[in-house]
Amino acid sequence: VEPPETAPQAAGPRPVEAGAAPWSFMALAEAALRLPFALEDVVRRCERAAPPPLGLALAHALAWASASLAIRTGFSAGGFAPPLGGLGSASLTVGAGLALAGVALLSFLGAGVIHGIGRVSGGSGPFLRGFQILSLLSIFMPLGAALQAAPGLWWLPGAASAYLMARLVARLYRAPIAQVSLIVGGLALLGTAGQFQARRLSARWKAAAGAAAQAQAAAEASAQAAPGQAVPGAPLPESLQQLQQANSQLLRDVNGMMPLSGDLSPDQKAVLQELRSRHGAAAPAAGASGAATGVPFDAAKEPAGALSALGALPAASDPSRMTPQQQAALRASAEAMLQQVRAALDDPRTTEGMSPQELARYKRLRKAARGFFTTGEGGPRPSAAETRELLQQLEAAGAAGAAPKKKRRRRPRD
Repeated sequence: VEPPETAPQAAGPRPVEAGAAPWSFMALAEAALRLPFALEDVVRRCERAAPPPLGLALAHALAWASASLAIRTGFSAGGFAPPLGGLGSASLTVGAGLALAGVALLSFLGAGVIHGIGRVSGGSGPFLRGFQILSLLSIFMPLGAALQAAPGLWWLPGAASAYLMARLVARLYRAPIAQVSLIVGGLALLGTAGQFQARRLSARWKAAAGAAAQAQAAAEASAQAAPGQAVPGAPLPESLQQLQQANSQLLRDVNGMMPLSGDLSPDQKAVLQELRSRHGAAAPAAGASGAATGVPFDAAKEPAGALSALGALPAASDPSRMTPQQQAALRASAEAMLQQVRAALDDPRTTEGMSPQELARYKRLRKAARGFFTTGEGGPRPSAAETRELLQQLEAAGAAGAAPKKKRRRRPRD
């Protein structure tokens, strides 16, 4: 008679050997270093001994986190990663302490997730097993920090730690490898997607920081340049689009001042409306001929239209109708555009390709504009009458046939 079949025993944690050596910090560090290369030996060592105490496992994880933070700080100092501090050694020390405190809190969360994966997959074991697995996998923290600068290798530490986590959970919790792999693989995909998005944000941050640094350097060079002197390396405004970008704030002020234009003349209203419709195109003054109404900054040859358009603003008509904030905003915006005009007037590249007639007209225009800028910067600002006179002179210089007519000599009478 065959003996009756016995009921299958439920899977449980492997019993701990009586003579197994307890864990120490050096034993944990050695096991972590051997984990990627001798997984089976590390698993057998973990199965024979009880899990390490909570404090020991946490200290081991924080040690590798400190190494990761040191590598990350070095990369930040070298410009390969966004800065961590920026306020000196005291700020860096406080930041490092806060980072390690955050790692300690996240360690409990990570150990809970690992323990939950083992239990949900059908295995069993104490919570300290999950913390032990987390402590062993912390070896990949410095490796991950070192590979963050590598464009195509940043995902390797996450993939390796996910594979080893699945193997460790399946062996130490005695859970089915298929279920554990399914759960760990899904979490690994989510983590990789999060890392990819974080790297994209970091790349945008670096691009924005670089653009801001270049803009700051250009602004400092422009501020230190002498009046009428072109800034070395500064691009010459050669298109209407560049003028629109430099004058966008002025146009926003113009849009908000349309209700103040009730007392303007019809010609001034027409110019103001043209400014609004083009949203950045500096319209020439009304009454100018076709040659003068060309694109004001086409090859930077006709800045007269851009300057004369300022005369149509309500500030030139009646500044008292504006609030102090509006006056300050308009003044700052107008000066920003005039700075572009001044750079174009005195840049030698501006006269390239001009005909002799255009060159003579341009020299008269530049002489008048240079006097305006010199008076405006060194001493008192020009009065409203002087400003209108300059605008009229620039407008006349830009008009076709603006060159003064030669006086005919009278024949002496017999």
